[in-house]
Amino acid sequence: VGGGLGMGAGVAKLSTPRKGLHASLAHHSTFVGRHLFTLALVANVCIFLYANTHVGATVFVLLRLAGMPAQLPKIFDFTLLGSIHDMWASKSYPLAIITLVFSLVWTYVRLLVVGCLYWLPPRRLAVPMRGRLLHFLDATGKWCLVDTQMLIILMVALHFDLRLDSEEAAAPRVLDAQVETSPMVGVDSLLLAVLLSIVLCHIALHMHRSALHADEKERTRHYARELADAALGMLGASLGGGNGN
Repeated sequence: VGGGLGMGAGVAKLSTPRKGLHASLAHHSTFVGRHLFTLALVANVCIFLYANTHVGATVFVLLRLAGMPAQLPKIFDFTLLGSIHDMWASKSYPLAIITLVFSLVWTYVRLLVVGCLYWLPPRRLAVPMRGRLLHFLDATGKWCLVDTQMLIILMVALHFDLRLDSEEAAAPRVLDAQVETSPMVGVDSLLLAVLLSIVLCHIALHMHRSALHADEKERTRHYARELADAALGMLGASLGGGNGN
């Protein structure tokens, strides 16, 4: 009996490996889940590219002359790159830089960083640092809507009517013009891309918190096993000593 319990003392010295503590967020997910998340990040980048290269809004005039509609071509198209160029050309440098950084550069950098945080293992990036970065990215996701907010302001500002009544009360107006700014596919896809990026960052942050919770449970089980093995070792040593006496 003493020999068998002595073996228990030897087992108490062994350390149980904790694989979860050394795995990336991707490896805390299922095979399908990690590839779907990565595919969603790539799709999000593609939607941003589509939004940034298409017209966000168009200014046009609905014109009626003496009650007869007149067809006019569109007056102006708003695009992200065009807006940045116009701001810079008009010497609105702070506004151009803010729009460039938050509505263009930050959108892609943010998704790239989320992808890196999702796949990098803790030996490359410490878990506390990963958590701080994910919290920062989650809090700054709305900064990508700077260009959309300015576009909404312009859509409201560039909406007005011009009317010139006829001298005769029964006659139609000589001039009836309505200047309108209508959103196009560019702004719709931009809103979709920003909302998707916010959701993906929420998911990554939730995975980080779930991984911390799972690692904490693994540590608790590990320490419980070590204490149980140590207790068995001490019990075996004491019983072995008693039998020897």
